[in-house]
Amino acid sequence: MAPTDGPTRAERPLVAVHTWVDETDHYTALSAAMGGVPIHSILPPLPDDGPMPRRVEEWVAHSRAHLVDLGLTPPYRIIGWSFGGVVALELARALRDEGAPVEFVGLIDSTRPRLLPASDSEFVWHHLGAAAAMSAGARGAYLRQKLGYLLVRRYPRLGGTLRAALVRLGYRRGRDKPYSVRPTDPAMVSVHTSYLNYRGAAVDFPVHLYATEPSLRKAREPALRWVPTLHAGFELQRIAGEHFTLFEPDAIDSLATALARSLARID
Repeated sequence: MAPTDGPTRAERPLVAVHTWVDETDHYTALSAAMGGVPIHSILPPLPDDGPMPRRVEEWVAHSRAHLVDLGLTPPYRIIGWSFGGVVALELARALRDEGAPVEFVGLIDSTRPRLLPASDSEFVWHHLGAAAAMSAGARGAYLRQKLGYLLVRRYPRLGGTLRAALVRLGYRRGRDKPYSVRPTDPAMVSVHTSYLNYRGAAVDFPVHLYATEPSLRKAREPALRWVPTLHAGFELQRIAGEHFTLFEPDAIDSLATALARSLARID
């Protein structure tokens, strides 16, 4: 039998972009649920290795370097869960810009961020630009809201006092979930800051979205807020579970089936 140059299309591995160190078990379980489809991991940067990324572009640079270490040949099939999906999307963009073929990009319960710039100057100019594109009636309310956010950013103690007062007056629900608290762990700070500073330019290649029902409800927009960005089209499949449970045994078969269905269309 003549030797082959690489895996057949059906055997071509997926590349999973990690943003948390404990995702390895997730993708081991997903590989098994998909009948042994190989899934290679790009592990996240670690605080002990140096400064953590603060922008998606820095996550992409890290992932691009480690993709080389995997020794895979294109075309690539790239997936990512949660913030990892955002990095996977931008990694695919970077690879395509280099001329490397990418035949599949899958975002697993990845909601498109609403930009919240890290610096005050970026915050001001971003929201002034957004307000300029609005109708006169909507512009005033939008700017008043963002001015309040800016005051909270600049004067967090005052902002906390005002927030507590509004909660007591019934204007705003209290937040008691752990992830609503400003993170202090270096890895979480890196993900949190990079996610909120993602600008999400137009995407000119098809993308596959896998979304849980709770995440779709929380996003309050179709397709986890990606519709304005995905100019080349997308496929949305609903999957079982919730954001943090979709890799568990009672839900993972739904994700495995959805991924297999998408991959079958390109094989």
